[in-house]
Amino acid sequence: MRCYKSADISTAFRYTLLATVVLVVAAAAAIIGSIFQSRADQVEDAQREAGNIATVLAEQVAYSAQAIELVLDDIKRRTEQLSGENAQNFLQQMGTKNSFNFLQSRLAHLPQAEMISIIDAEGNPTSSSLAFPPPAINFSDREYFTQQRSSKAGKLYVGPPIRSKVTGKWTIYFSHRLETASGKFLGVVVLGIEPGELMRLDGIASSLKGQSFLLLHKDGTVLARFPDRIDRAGIKIPEHSEWYDVARHGGGFFRSPGTFDSIARLIAVRPLAAWPFVVNVASAEEQALAVWRTRALEVGIGGLLACLCLTGLIFELRRQFTTVHIGAVRFQAAMNNMSHGLVMFDASGRLVVCNGRFRQMFDLNESDTQPGALASAVKASIVANGYFLGAGPQAFLESTFELGKSYSLGVNDGRIVSLRRDPVDDGGFIVTLEDVTDRARAAAEIEHLALHDPLTGLANRAQFQHSLLNGLIRAKHKSEELALLYIDLDKFKHVNDSMGHPVGDLLLCAAAQRIRHSARSTDTVARLGGDEFAIIIHSVASMRDLEIVAERILSALRAPFYLAGQRLQISTSIGIACAPSNGETADVLSKHADLALYDAKGSGRSTFRFFQRALSDAAERRHTLEHDMRRAIEQEEFELVYQPIINVADHEVLGFEALLRWRDPERGLVSPLDFIPFAEETGLIVPIGQWVLRKACAEAVSWPDELNIAVNLSPIQINDSDFVADVEAALAETGLAPQRLDLEITESVLLSDTDRNIAVLQRLRDLGIKLSMDDFGTGYSSLSYLRQFQFDVVKIDQSFVKTVCDAGSGRAVVRAIIEISKSVGMATIGEGVETPAQLDALRSLGCTAVQGYFFSKPKPASEIPGILARFHKRKSAA
Repeated sequence: MRCYKSADISTAFRYTLLATVVLVVAAAAAIIGSIFQSRADQVEDAQREAGNIATVLAEQVAYSAQAIELVLDDIKRRTEQLSGENAQNFLQQMGTKNSFNFLQSRLAHLPQAEMISIIDAEGNPTSSSLAFPPPAINFSDREYFTQQRSSKAGKLYVGPPIRSKVTGKWTIYFSHRLETASGKFLGVVVLGIEPGELMRLDGIASSLKGQSFLLLHKDGTVLARFPDRIDRAGIKIPEHSEWYDVARHGGGFFRSPGTFDSIARLIAVRPLAAWPFVVNVASAEEQALAVWRTRALEVGIGGLLACLCLTGLIFELRRQFTTVHIGAVRFQAAMNNMSHGLVMFDASGRLVVCNGRFRQMFDLNESDTQPGALASAVKASIVANGYFLGAGPQAFLESTFELGKSYSLGVNDGRIVSLRRDPVDDGGFIVTLEDVTDRARAAAEIEHLALHDPLTGLANRAQFQHSLLNGLIRAKHKSEELALLYIDLDKFKHVNDSMGHPVGDLLLCAAAQRIRHSARSTDTVARLGGDEFAIIIHSVASMRDLEIVAERILSALRAPFYLAGQRLQISTSIGIACAPSNGETADVLSKHADLALYDAKGSGRSTFRFFQRALSDAAERRHTLEHDMRRAIEQEEFELVYQPIINVADHEVLGFEALLRWRDPERGLVSPLDFIPFAEETGLIVPIGQWVLRKACAEAVSWPDELNIAVNLSPIQINDSDFVADVEAALAETGLAPQRLDLEITESVLLSDTDRNIAVLQRLRDLGIKLSMDDFGTGYSSLSYLRQFQFDVVKIDQSFVKTVCDAGSGRAVVRAIIEISKSVGMATIGEGVETPAQLDALRSLGCTAVQGYFFSKPKPASEIPGILARFHKRKSAA
């Protein structure tokens, strides 16, 4: 047994004491450095998190502003085309119900917007989505009006927020100058939106805590703040605030002592390059550093205890040497209670300290992290346990991380770790690791919500537009072909109306999945809204490849869907346009794909069509036809002719049917078969029908009282909410007795929205007006329609009258119609009678009345007295 002298013991004690002091100083330095570095990291993390959110919100505001600009551009183009060079024409066009409906349809594309108005050159609204007619308020003193009136730049103007004269709310106004082709000022189209609607916080506020969000004008005016119990819209950031410098230099971060509530905050500032808006995301400094303070307190207490214990050893090392162990245990406990993983190596790369959190993150044993172990050995132990950070095990083993720099690395089990390597004074270094998986997933969720459709998970319209623009740029750069497919589900509205929106949503999700699986992984698949989808196909090799994709989509969507216990069958129509052959810009390509889709629908649906130049020409012709028809309405180029309706029993004239003709200055006399369907499609049938009703009543009022006037109605007119009021107004203006008016409708009125349409027909019946079912048996006619509503007259279509003399099914059908009509108390009129044989056949079958060329062709009102005289003379002679 070795015997130690007191000098040896003293020397050993001194070396032990020296080593103890060195350890205390190193540990204190490491702890203090870690605390301060942890604070800096916490501030940096808070700033980075706020910056990421601010960037996403800024992009969202930009997308909202871009969507607003697209809608205003469309309204400006449409309005200026309709107005031409005539300011009076502008006032007339914009003051119509059609203009109000047009603005409401465009507002439907922007659910976040408050209103869209068109203001004339004097500052008075001519049309507004708020009401028809628009409120009588002058806006010539508004900044957006004075700016657009004085500026001829033709640019979108976005002003600071002001209180709306209509609603009293703080509102941001986007405006465009309206002018003639020669540059004459016509007025302004303006869109109002509440500031908070530009920055949608759905799904963000619930996933992140402790942040406040501000949307500001670039001049420092607050537009919206969330969360906030007080409406601070209109308040300006103080002029001395550092915010102005940060915003002016493209954004960044700064610390604010608290502008609104004296709470210090770390603020990320993101100005929008193309818009006069700035997004702020602020994190309360107290909350951002709360975790750091807890950790610093834990580490500080542990370090202090360790230092006190080690200091006590200086005086009582021999007598209380075990205190060193107690201090070490306490120090290790403090280290192990840290939420960060921490490991320290000396200058030679050997392990000095490792806390429990570090071992827990990678399932390491204490034997794997014994003091003195090389850093490479610790890495090898991590890999041996099945973990690695970064691209792969070998890359992790060979990795080196710069001192003083933070890294975000993925762990192979799906976690995301923030790693930082900081120097120690003795030449060693400390590595701290934090699990930031939840924070990263929250940021990813925010980005996903901003760029994806929440129902189907497909790209939304914003991401679609971004992908299309980038795809066109790449295709042009690489001289490649790009294709755009517009997809519309046929009969989806019927599913929604008959089975409800929940089933409709299930169908949209299922259809989206089939469309996604029909496309390539490199293609962009988006839902544009409703039942409209789109696919961007990059690097198109041939037209046959596009045909294969389209056929695959048609086949996938043609297969039955089994949803909510129901078997659903739909089809789809697809329009295809290619760049650069069909257009080199996003707007042109989208327009041409839409025309191709329209062509597919017109070809019977459940098919696809490529864009052809003829479609664009046809669209131009349709536009010209619509323009000419609007002119015809204004200049009264339409005419009415009248065909008599004859009583079969005594050949007396019962009345006349009013028939519409259009005498165009260039086309000449246009057949109703050429312009009536187009008028129904564009909605122009409503003003045309109003004119026909007033004109027919005005001319019929001068006829003998026993004569009726029959006017044909379109289903579009019946669906117009003001139709009954229009009829009442026509009768009141002309003085025609309601009992003399006979309104003719087709059975298609009863095919959809039956309850509402029957209610409208009943209101007309209550006025004393007669109602006839026209063209019975030519479309979807069923005897059930005669039971749904008691018509006064059933008109037998001329296609049956032509075959009434035959012994076959034609005569049998006519006999059935007449007998059933008689059984329910309805009169019958045979249309298109051209021969005496047809007249005799109808008389023998019991038909009540007839009309056709056998008696008279349709004649203008001026010839009606001659027609009446001829029939009176014929009766007298008989």
